[in-house]
Amino acid sequence: MKKINIPNIVTLIRIILVAVSIFFIRSNHFFIFYILAGLSDVVDGFLARKLKQETILGAQLDSFSDFFLFSITIIWISVNKNELVLGYITILIVLFVIKLIVIFINYFKYKKMFIVHTIGNKALGFLIFLIPVITNFVNDIYYFFVLVFASLVILEELMISIKYNDFNINRKSFFIDKDRWDNALESLERLPSS
Repeated sequence: MKKINIPNIVTLIRIILVAVSIFFIRSNHFFIFYILAGLSDVVDGFLARKLKQETILGAQLDSFSDFFLFSITIIWISVNKNELVLGYITILIVLFVIKLIVIFINYFKYKKMFIVHTIGNKALGFLIFLIPVITNFVNDIYYFFVLVFASLVILEELMISIKYNDFNINRKSFFIDKDRWDNALESLERLPSS
């Protein structure tokens, strides 16, 4: 009997939550679906590692659902805070084009469409996720910071796509290879707890 992949089910639920949130884009109900979708992004990865159910399909579904969640965030900003989009439209278009180039490079090199799960991409996803949630409490400096950080993260992913010939959706960084990353984590685990 085939084992049910619970993390993939959680990821599919995230896609459904994001799709449903579109219907509430101008309503406060949007935040219920949006926050649940964001939480499911944390839960699916945790469950995949904990239950030892990490799969290539799961990583690709996660990349797709992250892009879908990112897209609904941009749509929400466009609808509810369109002055932000207009103020940064040139930068947003350039970043979007570079991101598409990265996805196409990955597709042509590996015959798979995916976004590399770098530390930077994970941090950027969290910063972008926060925009609708905290938008009434921050000023333009936050948005500018997110755009600068996004530029660096997207450029890092472009460098990864160009440099590496092996398929590794979970590459942590261009600057840290897997062996050094694993050694750094092991060193941290050996530190005495206070």
